[in-house]
Amino acid sequence: MLYLDNSATTQVLPEVKDAMLPYLLEEFGNPSSKYYSLATNASKAVKEARENVASLVGCDSRRSRLHKWCNRK
Repeated sequence: MLYLDNSATTQVLPEVKDAMLPYLLEEFGNPSSKYYSLATNASKAVKEARENVASLVGCDSRRSRLHKWCNRK
């Protein structure tokens, strides 16, 4: 298992910050919804991020569990 959630102790890389800023400041969509454009944009962003991480660690984003959608168990 690869644990990538260490944001409490690790500085965010500038590239990551730049990629996330639009979604933190402008795009307040719920990626689980599908009834408004912000949600569609968020869903596309999550899919793209999932594919980027899969490529980085060498796995198939469609077949591998890359992240949890929420913190609930």
